[in-house]
Amino acid sequence: MEPKRHPLYLRWIKMRSRCNNPKDTKYPRYGGRGITVCPQWSSFEVFLKDMGMPPTPDATLDRVNNDGPYSPENTKWSTVHEQNRNRRSNVWVTVGEETMVIADWAKQLGLPPCTIAARIRHGWTPEEACTRPRGEAGNWRK
Repeated sequence: MEPKRHPLYLRWIKMRSRCNNPKDTKYPRYGGRGITVCPQWSSFEVFLKDMGMPPTPDATLDRVNNDGPYSPENTKWSTVHEQNRNRRSNVWVTVGEETMVIADWAKQLGLPPCTIAARIRHGWTPEEACTRPRGEAGNWRK
């Protein structure tokens, strides 16, 4: 199959563009902050050999270390849900021995994520923010 006709070719092109092309709208969040593509992935065939086909059609390229390069040891196929957990804007909260992003705590506890975030912003400990039932706000400011 001609590389340009391969289903992953456009994903490879877009990955390289957002890291290497200052005119790409996503460049500021990738190449503009130092995210690179490893030299061996300048070849589509090598990229394809290293990554293989995604496990599902909607899987996306995800860097394990969000500040690291696109490279075989730092890139994996992820679901959109997994990918969203790797955003720089996520706030990780530890309660006891468990650490999760606010969205996961909210889902587990049946609270809106904005409630947990607001509680923490107003000085609540992570444990208080994630264990007090909804409506038990009391005084927002501690």
